[in-house]
Amino acid sequence: MELSCRRPRCQVEMIKDKLLEHEDECEFRTVPCPNTTCKKKILFKQLEAHFKIVHQNKCFKVEKLLVQAEIYEARFGTKLEPNIDYDLRVWENNKVQFYPQCVKRNGVWYVWVKIKGGPSLASQWKFSAKAENETTGYSMEFTGSVHPVDLETDRLMETDDLLKMSNKNEVKLGNAGRIWIKFKVFK
Repeated sequence: MELSCRRPRCQVEMIKDKLLEHEDECEFRTVPCPNTTCKKKILFKQLEAHFKIVHQNKCFKVEKLLVQAEIYEARFGTKLEPNIDYDLRVWENNKVQFYPQCVKRNGVWYVWVKIKGGPSLASQWKFSAKAENETTGYSMEFTGSVHPVDLETDRLMETDDLLKMSNKNEVKLGNAGRIWIKFKVFK
């Protein structure tokens, strides 16, 4: 017996076992915007339109998986910012979109990669993130799973599947007030 997808506006009908997989990837499912400052939930199929309309100046397509994070050096006596959100970056590889992301909450940096897709697509990919001060040679690197766009930022930060850096790491990694974080995405 075939059942209908429970997502409004979706016309798909299939057997129960297949339907559960479909609903995890359905283009009519609601997902959180991958921009960490945006709290909107939107239809998956409308992500591109949402970026263009709502985040027109805060969403950047990038050629390289590289994020520059501005910091304030402790030696200048300036307080390190406790909370920072970086503009959304969109990187495309063979028509698959990835979102390399960095946020700082309560003095801790969180670095991860999301994919424009659900759990099934995300499970096929891994990422690495490396923050390095080339002058001192100090670096931190993490390799883990790419996360589906469906996963909310707060829930994602509770996992151990991301790079975490403290204020002490931030000072060691800072070079002229900047931290460069290089990402790689692979299967």
